[in-house]
Amino acid sequence: MRRKNLVVVSTVMAGLAGIGTYLLKDKSTRGRLTDYIRIRKDPDPGKNETSHPIEKAGHPHPENTEDNKMVSEGAQFGVQYFNRIKKSQG
Repeated sequence: MRRKNLVVVSTVMAGLAGIGTYLLKDKSTRGRLTDYIRIRKDPDPGKNETSHPIEKAGHPHPENTEDNKMVSEGAQFGVQYFNRIKKSQG
Protein backbone atom coordinates (compact mmCIF):
# COMPACT_ATOMS: atom_id res chain seq x y z
CA MET A 1 0.00 0.00 0.00
CA ARG A 2 2.82 2.39 0.86
CA ARG A 3 4.55 1.83 -2.50
CA LYS A 4 1.29 2.56 -4.33
CA ASN A 5 0.96 5.92 -2.53
CA LEU A 6 4.55 6.78 -3.40
CA VAL A 7 3.90 6.06 -7.08
CA VAL A 8 0.75 8.18 -7.10
CA VAL A 9 2.42 11.11 -5.33
CA SER A 10 5.44 10.93 -7.62
CA THR A 11 3.22 10.87 -10.72
CA VAL A 12 1.21 13.87 -9.51
CA MET A 13 4.35 15.84 -8.67
CA ALA A 14 5.88 15.06 -12.07
CA GLY A 15 2.65 16.15 -13.76
CA LEU A 16 2.59 19.42 -11.84
CA ALA A 17 6.23 20.08 -12.69
CA GLY A 18 5.50 19.42 -16.37
CA ILE A 19 2.49 21.72 -16.38
CA GLY A 20 4.47 24.42 -14.58
CA THR A 21 7.31 24.17 -17.06
CA TYR A 22 4.90 24.33 -19.99
CA LEU A 23 3.10 27.37 -18.59
CA LEU A 24 6.25 29.26 -17.66
CA LYS A 25 8.21 28.72 -20.87
CA ASP A 26 6.47 31.60 -22.67
CA LYS A 27 7.36 35.09 -21.42
CA SER A 28 3.83 36.53 -21.85
CA THR A 29 2.27 33.61 -19.97
CA ARG A 30 4.85 34.00 -17.23
CA GLY A 31 3.97 37.71 -16.95
CA ARG A 32 0.25 37.01 -16.76
CA LEU A 33 0.85 34.38 -14.08
CA THR A 34 2.97 36.73 -11.96
CA ASP A 35 0.34 39.48 -12.34
CA TYR A 36 -2.39 37.04 -11.31
CA ILE A 37 -0.41 35.97 -8.23
CA ARG A 38 0.35 39.59 -7.31
CA ILE A 39 -3.33 40.54 -7.57
CA ARG A 40 -4.41 37.53 -5.50
CA LYS A 41 -1.80 38.32 -2.88
CA ASP A 42 -2.74 42.01 -2.55
CA PRO A 43 -5.99 42.90 -4.36
CA ASP A 44 -5.65 46.63 -3.63
CA PRO A 45 -1.96 47.60 -3.43
CA GLY A 46 -2.75 51.31 -3.11
CA LYS A 47 -4.90 50.84 -0.02
CA ASN A 48 -3.58 52.34 3.16
CA GLU A 49 -2.75 49.59 5.64
CA THR A 50 -4.15 51.54 8.59
CA SER A 51 -7.60 51.70 7.00
CA HIS A 52 -8.14 47.99 7.55
CA PRO A 53 -11.25 47.64 9.77
CA ILE A 54 -9.53 45.47 12.35
CA GLU A 55 -6.91 48.16 12.94
CA LYS A 56 -9.43 50.71 14.17
CA ALA A 57 -11.75 48.30 15.98
CA GLY A 58 -12.66 49.76 19.35
CA HIS A 59 -10.77 52.98 18.63
CA PRO A 60 -13.07 55.20 16.55
CA HIS A 61 -11.79 58.57 15.44
CA PRO A 62 -13.29 61.33 17.59
CA GLU A 63 -14.71 63.17 14.57
CA ASN A 64 -16.31 60.08 12.99
CA THR A 65 -19.77 60.38 14.53
CA GLU A 66 -21.18 57.27 12.82
CA ASP A 67 -18.44 55.05 14.26
CA ASN A 68 -18.72 56.67 17.68
CA LYS A 69 -22.46 56.10 17.73
CA MET A 70 -22.04 52.47 16.67
CA VAL A 71 -19.42 51.84 19.35
CA SER A 72 -21.49 53.53 22.06
CA GLU A 73 -24.60 51.51 21.14
CA GLY A 74 -22.72 48.27 20.54
CA ALA A 75 -23.38 46.56 23.87
CA GLN A 76 -27.02 47.58 24.27
CA PHE A 77 -28.47 44.58 22.49
CA GLY A 78 -26.54 42.10 24.62
CA VAL A 79 -27.48 43.87 27.86
CA GLN A 80 -31.14 44.12 26.91
CA TYR A 81 -31.21 40.42 25.93
CA PHE A 82 -29.55 39.40 29.19
CA ASN A 83 -31.98 41.51 31.25
CA ARG A 84 -34.98 40.06 29.40
CA ILE A 85 -33.76 36.50 30.06
CA LYS A 86 -33.18 37.25 33.75
CA LYS A 87 -36.68 38.75 34.11
CA SER A 88 -38.32 35.75 32.48
CA GLN A 89 -36.44 33.29 34.70
CA GLY A 90 -36.96 34.90 38.02
